Amino acid sequence: MTEQNTIPAQYDIRQQIFCLNLASSIVAGIKNAQASSLQEEAATRLNALLTNERVQEVIGRWGVVWGPAVYQFDGDEIQSMYADSVMYIAKSEDSEQSDHYVIAIAGTNPQSWYGWIVQDFWVFQTKLWNEGRPWRSNGDQTTPGMRVSAGTSTGLKILLEDMRYEGCSLLDYLGNITGEASRPVTITLCGHSLGGALSATLALSLMYQQEIWDKNKMATLKVSPSAGPSPGNDLFAADYDTKLGDVTERIWHDLDFVPHAWEEDALEETRTFYNPDIKTTASINLFVNLAKKLSNVSGVTYQQICSLQDGFPSQFTFSELEEECKSDNLNVDDFSKLTGKLILPSIKKNPTPEEIDTLSEIIKPLIKELITKSKSSSLSDEKIKTSVNQCQEKIKGAFSSTEISESKSLDVIIHLRDFIDSLFTYLSHAGCQHSEPYHRYMKVDDFVEQLERIQEEYNSRG
Repeated sequence: MTEQNTIPAQYDIRQQIFCLNLASSIVAGIKNAQASSLQEEAATRLNALLTNERVQEVIGRWGVVWGPAVYQFDGDEIQSMYADSVMYIAKSEDSEQSDHYVIAIAGTNPQSWYGWIVQDFWVFQTKLWNEGRPWRSNGDQTTPGMRVSAGTSTGLKILLEDMRYEGCSLLDYLGNITGEASRPVTITLCGHSLGGALSATLALSLMYQQEIWDKNKMATLKVSPSAGPSPGNDLFAADYDTKLGDVTERIWHDLDFVPHAWEEDALEETRTFYNPDIKTTASINLFVNLAKKLSNVSGVTYQQICSLQDGFPSQFTFSELEEECKSDNLNVDDFSKLTGKLILPSIKKNPTPEEIDTLSEIIKPLIKELITKSKSSSLSDEKIKTSVNQCQEKIKGAFSSTEISESKSLDVIIHLRDFIDSLFTYLSHAGCQHSEPYHRYMKVDDFVEQLERIQEEYNSRG
């Protein structure tokens, strides 16, 4: 051991865990049809990160002992091209009093449609907790009890059943380390955003299944979720708080939209998050109403875990984040689909999913143009007149005159202007509030700088 490695880490343990949390998204955005290839890439990048001299100075010495495991959805008709879920376990090489392991779970990959649609937004249906294995419960939506969202249930199944590393499941590996342990074992679970919800849910599932993987009761669980939405209903939250509340530090920002989902009262607060800098408009209200509807139709009362733990205040002024929020935080395809879903019901009763997709494709070029112009100049009528006329003609052509009149097709354009001027700005700003403030609050800028540098280096290699 070199003398340098004996120097204590500059970050405290909560900062170290948060950094390992951030590292779980190390292959986000990388396109590859093979999960095995993404897994190899994640392992290479994680090794480069954790053996980096500056990284070891700030977080100490951590080594990956299981994973990273990468899951990709492989359906009959659609196959994912990105990492939909990522998890790994790291062990501290500096811990003196116990064997300290960290289970880090990645947040939503921005390029993963499966992550967005299934794991994030499948909240309008729920699953009974079923002693920590909700995916094995039936589809009953009425029986009272502890419940988690269907998306959370799916994500938990992926972590516990679908993921393997060298043939070994998470429970298999935890059983091995506790069975062979000669001193206490500390296991901290962490994740950001989707990973925040899943890390807490996984921790409670492990509590329910402890007899399977920790027969000798060698392990102590701790949880450090950040920016996570509520995984389940009020009964789930109450049980979680009773069993794990004392060992959980929920890190969340009070101007971050995500941890306000899916409690309806908390979602209501998001309408005026950024006033007066971003005024609440009809399109912002539509978006919040949609989020509240997804929660409401579930038939349960969603409640955040550890709800009495306060969020941290804003770390930036609006002007400080403004330039960052103008960057390409939102995918145009995703924004077009969201826009079509919100706009079309206002001018046509009960539109079909196919009709929403049709409108989304028609308005996509105009949205792209409006977004581009919004970053460099004001959206004058003269500048967008040609694009507007073309878009209006396509809308009239796609939907018969009995479906959408000329005046209603113009309403679509008017709505679009509002969407670009307000909702796109709102969502871009929300995206910024979901990441940068956490880095500043946790004071991990040195680590983030090294993580981004290593990402850029490997991305440049193609």
